[in-house]
Amino acid sequence: MIEGRRRFRGFILEVDDEAVTIRLPDAPAGADPNHRLPLAMLADAKLVMSDTLMDMARKAQEENNPLDDDDIETETDEMPDDFDDEDQPGTDDDDKSSKEIH
Repeated sequence: MIEGRRRFRGFILEVDDEAVTIRLPDAPAGADPNHRLPLAMLADAKLVMSDTLMDMARKAQEENNPLDDDDIETETDEMPDDFDDEDQPGTDDDDKSSKEIH
């Protein structure tokens, strides 16, 4: 029990190694709506993915796309123009399972 409560419903504001800070929308008038909850005291949590969180994640990914990292080297192999995969072992048209990825 934290501050006389067993359940908290709110918006995550900050997370660190020791605690999570949430804003409670149902906080009484005049009371601080932000509560820091020690992770060691949490037994269960249900997180809801909202449109706002999805937009934030999308924006963060666009701004910090790991594929745009100059330290990452990408190699591509091009198949010769005369390459015919039917000539390759395991690509018999009767054996469709060899072409499927599961």
